[in-house]
Amino acid sequence: MRVLGVVGSPRKGGNTDILVDKVLLGAQEKGNTTNKIFLNDLNIKPCQACMSCKKTGRRSQFVGFFLKPVFAAGAIVFLGLILISSFFISIHRPFPVFSESVKGHIKFLQGNLPAGITAHKPKEVGEWLRAKLDFKIMVPDLSSQGVNLSGARIYSLKDRQAAYLGYEKNGHAISVFMFDAQGLKFPKAKKVAVNNKIFYLTKERGYNSALWLEQEIACVFVSDLAEAELLYLASL
Repeated sequence: MRVLGVVGSPRKGGNTDILVDKVLLGAQEKGNTTNKIFLNDLNIKPCQACMSCKKTGRRSQFVGFFLKPVFAAGAIVFLGLILISSFFISIHRPFPVFSESVKGHIKFLQGNLPAGITAHKPKEVGEWLRAKLDFKIMVPDLSSQGVNLSGARIYSLKDRQAAYLGYEKNGHAISVFMFDAQGLKFPKAKKVAVNNKIFYLTKERGYNSALWLEQEIACVFVSDLAEAELLYLASL
């Protein structure tokens, strides 16, 4: 039987090429005839109905070097498409905003997230953050609700640069994360409308999270406060 190896990667000697060679070697050991094609070496262009093959007797590379061995092969090893599909799956996968925010909140509780600025005035903290970030920052002033601002820092939510704000209310820590959410897809969550804003609510590892978006800037509140209270604070 003829076994054809099709290498979709442009890198000869790379991982994909090596894997195809391994498969073809196994096929050879079983007495099969093997051949290998690098798609990057071909000027692949399907039939254009130009009829030049009838006039000249010459076929395009697509027919002569690709389709002909494909049809002759009893088995085909195609590596490269798997890598491409995996890439598209990864870029369409929801951004783990809730799990990453809870993880950051726990780091703060454990003392592993020291403040870059220790201040209690939203204006001062906002100016510090705006000098370091390239997206719009609005520092909530929740002092009228007995919520005290303790400080802020720059934080990474997975691969997204974010502003981290630390608050406290009656012994309950509240973490607030703000970041540019342009192009991101978020996980499914409970949807609630409050004060003309849409909030997405979840609970993970014993902590409630409330997410809302405004002009592609995401804001996430995380705390062990009751969901209703956290939602109320986030909606102000």
